[in-house]
Amino acid sequence: MRADNLVFKSKVSRIISFLLLVSIILSGLTGCFPLYESNIDITGINSFLDIPGITEDEIEHLLHKLGIWESRNKYPKELSVGMRKRLGLARCLIAKPTLLLLDEPFAALDVDTKLESYSVLQNLQQEYGQTIIMITHDLQEAVLLGNKIVIASKLPFRINKIINVPFEYPRTDKLYSEIVFQELTNLVRKGISSC
Repeated sequence: MRADNLVFKSKVSRIISFLLLVSIILSGLTGCFPLYESNIDITGINSFLDIPGITEDEIEHLLHKLGIWESRNKYPKELSVGMRKRLGLARCLIAKPTLLLLDEPFAALDVDTKLESYSVLQNLQQEYGQTIIMITHDLQEAVLLGNKIVIASKLPFRINKIINVPFEYPRTDKLYSEIVFQELTNLVRKGISSC
């Protein structure tokens, strides 16, 4: 299993989840963090059901929505990279965070899996209503998924530019052929080049 996320409760009782680019592998556990119980306590939560207010129906709904319900009891080596990413996303979302931090969540996915994952993320964001901050080096991904694109300098970190994205959700890859989409992608590229 991959422990792709950490869950914290802040002092103001808001939940923050994040999905890391690099994961720690816990190969002795099955996929769903585990779904119901485990001998290993990862973040103070022994299972999804230890999270206050989470029901079995909610767990099942989320895993179905992410397309991983049938694989919930598999080990990491039995899951594709895309399924592991979805599992990490499920672990983040199940806590119903108000803030979701994603560090290149779609890196290393094939094109079809990326496009499907973009759709799933948008649908889940609309259903759960989180604020999502995502780090990506894929310019088209940033324009397709973002409301605002923050272009930052190399270290020391500094915000160089913020670009508003005008498209309505949900968005699909059909936007790639739109002139405005291409212009925004070029604007982001120029913003990065000027850092």
